[in-house]
Amino acid sequence: MVAEEIGQLANKSAAATREIEEIVQLIRQETADVVTAMRNGTNQVTKSNTTVTRAKENFEEIVKLINHNLQPIVSATTSHTEIAQNLFQLTQSLASFSQETLSIPRQVTASLADTISHTMQLKDSVEVFP
Repeated sequence: MVAEEIGQLANKSAAATREIEEIVQLIRQETADVVTAMRNGTNQVTKSNTTVTRAKENFEEIVKLINHNLQPIVSATTSHTEIAQNLFQLTQSLASFSQETLSIPRQVTASLADTISHTMQLKDSVEVFP
């Protein structure tokens, strides 16, 4: 009976050992899978960091180009504004000059009318003397 119990215990012990070996093997496999997943994750993070760094550099270059191209646009706009203001002032001066020029013939006409009137008066005065 003792031998039989020892045999049963030996069988149970062998079965438990096999079960432990299977569990250890599963743990090893799962650990290897986790390590592989971590390596893959690390590689993905590295690739993402590289992509983000490149995107940042590209955006910085875009900002530099915008700033570089913006200055001539601002200068051109300022220049166009100054030209428009100068043209406006020139147009106002021309309009004023035109008004003055238009008043000259009126003044000449009025002066001629006065001269004619004085000439007529002088003529009338001279005709009195034979």
